[in-house]
Amino acid sequence: MASNIEQSWQDIQVALRDRVGERTYGLWLAPLRCVGLDGDTLVLAGPVEISAWASSRYGGALREASAAVLGREVTVAVEADTERAANRLAARNRLTRCPLRQAIQTPNTPSSSS
Repeated sequence: MASNIEQSWQDIQVALRDRVGERTYGLWLAPLRCVGLDGDTLVLAGPVEISAWASSRYGGALREASAAVLGREVTVAVEADTERAANRLAARNRLTRCPLRQAIQTPNTPSSSS
């Protein structure tokens, strides 16, 4: 079943490109990923900064493309991928705490023992 929804999601993505154009697709819809099909709900996840906008602005296109590929109407739920956001934040925090970065950002002060 997993491979069927994966193939269906790829087909939905092609249909979305046709409906909204390559530029719009690339900016707002390409970052979405398919989490799964839960009954009559296609569950998608995307970056926090675009998931609500993609859902409200392109919800109709998402539903139409999904129905065309799946052969039935479905609800499309777009969730913020908070785990991905949390991992990105953690990575950024690790980077800012990196000793090399701190050494670069901290000016050398002459030592008094010279």
